[in-house]
Amino acid sequence: MTSPNSTSQGVASVVDLQQRRAQRETSKAAQMVEGLRSRDRALCEEFWATHAPLVRGLLRRSLGPSTPEIEEYVQDVFMMLFDKIDALEDPERLRSFTVGITLNHARNTLRKRHRWRKRLTFFGMLDKPEAPPETSTSPRAREAIAITRLYKELDRLDADNRLAFVLRYVEQMSIGEVADAIECSPATAKRRIKAARDLLIKRAKNDIFLSEYLSASEDRDR
Repeated sequence: MTSPNSTSQGVASVVDLQQRRAQRETSKAAQMVEGLRSRDRALCEEFWATHAPLVRGLLRRSLGPSTPEIEEYVQDVFMMLFDKIDALEDPERLRSFTVGITLNHARNTLRKRHRWRKRLTFFGMLDKPEAPPETSTSPRAREAIAITRLYKELDRLDADNRLAFVLRYVEQMSIGEVADAIECSPATAKRRIKAARDLLIKRAKNDIFLSEYLSASEDRDR
């Protein structure tokens, strides 16, 4: 039978281990931030290696997988991050700080794209949407078609609603995480997600593949 003293010592050891691990992580984060501020080459390269995939993935999924300037935008984000790193007060928030800058860049890019799309629409210079294929037996093919159609429809949404939708259903963030990422209240995040989703469902009513994809995302959200 285990004595109360040995149990207490075991719990204390676990707590002590967790505290030491947290201190090491905090120390590493502080070292990384200081290295970014001082432009330490080794730490800057390490930061790129560990965070470039995060930035690239967020940009690709926010702007669309066919966006040709993704690598250019990744470099833009890191340049902005280096310029703004002095504003980061808590080194533990380096990842969220990076996400915030990435999404701000994506939002600005989407707003420019949206304005340009409006001009092209006004002058009748946009291609008419292609009719969706009627059948496909492969689930992977159906999903690929749906994702292509989804991003075409997302291009018609305003930047704020689009980002909220992508973070919720593509990145699969919680409502709280979406709100933190786009710097708004959870209520506003919910409202933007619903607005985007309602428009997409309305536009997808004649597209069986996109309808299936949106229905599946709704089922995952329950």
